[in-house]
Amino acid sequence: MVKIVDDKKNELEQKIEELETKNAELTNNWKRALADYQNLEKRMVQDRHDAVKYANQKILHELLV
Repeated sequence: MVKIVDDKKNELEQKIEELETKNAELTNNWKRALADYQNLEKRMVQDRHDAVKYANQKILHELLV
């Protein structure tokens, strides 16, 4: 009976370790995805800003030439 309980305990401890590893992996993937998304947002804002800036420069250049 004690052997069965010990085996079950070891099995559950192994499962807990596997789940903790999987949880850490998923958390890491989520953090990377969030960082990628935030970087994309920043890049899009900068691209829009640059597009307006250069469009205005082009118009001014055409007006002056």
